[in-house]
Amino acid sequence: MSLRRGTFAAVFAFALLVLLPTIAENAHAMKGRQSAKPTELAAKRTDQAVGCGFSARIGMIDTTVDASHPALKSGRITQRSFLSAPDRLAEHGTAVAALLVGEEGLLPEAELFVAAALEQRRDGSMRLQLKALLQALDWLAANDVKVVNMSFEAEPNGVLGLILERAADNGLVLIAAAGNGGPTALPPYPAAHPRVMAVTAVDQHFRVYRHANRGDYIDFAAPGVDLTTAVRDGWRRQSGTSFAAPYVTATVASLLTAGVVPETSAIRAAIADRAVDLGPAGPDDTYGGGFVRPWRPTYCRSASSQPH
Repeated sequence: MSLRRGTFAAVFAFALLVLLPTIAENAHAMKGRQSAKPTELAAKRTDQAVGCGFSARIGMIDTTVDASHPALKSGRITQRSFLSAPDRLAEHGTAVAALLVGEEGLLPEAELFVAAALEQRRDGSMRLQLKALLQALDWLAANDVKVVNMSFEAEPNGVLGLILERAADNGLVLIAAAGNGGPTALPPYPAAHPRVMAVTAVDQHFRVYRHANRGDYIDFAAPGVDLTTAVRDGWRRQSGTSFAAPYVTATVASLLTAGVVPETSAIRAAIADRAVDLGPAGPDDTYGGGFVRPWRPTYCRSASSQPH
């Protein structure tokens, strides 16, 4: 598949095939080493306080979003589809968007940029288009977005690894769902890529979601079980790591507005300082660096500020 036109496309494709055959094989080990001790990563901060997100620009790569849903009627949402064919409005993207910036979402004041690069099939599964992903990340960077929520999973491959590496080099902080394949599933991309923060899901009693992946690539845990989510016909309770990732994305957006440097290592360390350790002492394969509190300062708008 060509990601660029003309001669550059051929050179780029050749480089992917010849120079990057081991990206998918090596990334898991690299991610494990990088996230094993998140508190040791250097955090370059200019402010310890978490902001309210009024000036935050959040990116989201998912399906299309139904911006007319009651949960999003007051939201500041800009969206663009990069899919190769017209797609129907899908529930997955709408649910994730409402968690992020819905009227009862985590950061209702933030501006959300939705880039559609996923097709939702009739059975609920989703297919990622790599060309669309590359275009989506470029579009988000061009709109001065610094943090991107990616609530999807795909098989690791060299092309996808290079796209994620390029996005991180361009200053994007990438957050991804850890995956819903179960405790023995292989680590998926984008979550297992070393430049991406992986988020698993826990319930209200801090028990890990039973279908969540495990592995040393897990960075943090967040609420993701039995959450009220926006769907086409109103609301429905759903579970999954897709719905946990927005909690960390919103936290990152708040940290960035407070002055934390937009570098993945700095953000990991800043979140680790605020995370609540779960399971065995220290980082582990189930909860990563701990539970991320869905917290905002009392001086921020607090009425219905968190999903329930």
